[in-house]
Amino acid sequence: MHISSLFEKYKIQLRPPQESVVKAFCGAAEQETGIILTKQNIRYNPHSRILSLTTRGPEKSEILLAQKRILAVLKKTLGERDAPKGIV
Repeated sequence: MHISSLFEKYKIQLRPPQESVVKAFCGAAEQETGIILTKQNIRYNPHSRILSLTTRGPEKSEILLAQKRILAVLKKTLGERDAPKGIV
């Protein structure tokens, strides 16, 4: 029996903490758009897996235009199962 198989149950059930998702989103948004966000500009609902932006209009518009690219980066970073589904 491999040690990794002992943790398989937890890999399936556990989700990353909200702060990890928010930090990954800040990095992906900066990488794709050049816009620097702080944690205070973002809310994340882990149950619906939706990110909400509380930033100014022009910044929010730019991020929403690059939404597909940002979500693709987050899927690579966090994995398909743990990445957010959308940005509003």
